[in-house]
Amino acid sequence: MKYLSALLMLILMGTSIAANAPALPGDSLYQLKVKLTARDGSRPRLDQLRGRPVLISMFYASCGGICPAVAFNMRRMEAALTPEQRQNLRSVMVSFDPAHDDQAALGKFARDNKLEDPRWIVARTPLSSVRELAAALRFRYRELPGGGFSHSTIITVLDADGVVRARTSDLAQLDPEFMRVLSAMTSTKVQP
Repeated sequence: MKYLSALLMLILMGTSIAANAPALPGDSLYQLKVKLTARDGSRPRLDQLRGRPVLISMFYASCGGICPAVAFNMRRMEAALTPEQRQNLRSVMVSFDPAHDDQAALGKFARDNKLEDPRWIVARTPLSSVRELAAALRFRYRELPGGGFSHSTIITVLDADGVVRARTSDLAQLDPEFMRVLSAMTSTKVQP
């Protein structure tokens, strides 16, 4: 009986703690519970980035043109921010080719594209999560004969709760409206 009382108390405490945590908005990408495997072997979940703005896009590591351009543009967006704003931001690139993008391929893509700062997550996720995340980000991709992909170039900024606040596909220049939203969101100090 003593153990049953202790178990009941733990369950009630857990319920109380969960009830006090702010609920995610219904349109939060963090509702998806996407599990990632990062280039360093760590296994973060996308929802663990809650609390700060996130710049996110999708890629495949063997891409020779568009994916490096997306990575470059994301770095250029970061560089346009102040050092304080950059500290408030996390940047994520998730592979939509998990069959080929193992840890070594992710690491090479990160090195080749200068995405090795600790604020960057270059990762893969299982195919079922790829489809779910791509749909939520409105990211389209299609495998081509020969192993390449045709895909969109969408870069998205999420707010601290994982809600999409802006998207851009402009790789030629920094999208002024997108940068206005990104700058405003990263200007608020976030908790470490």
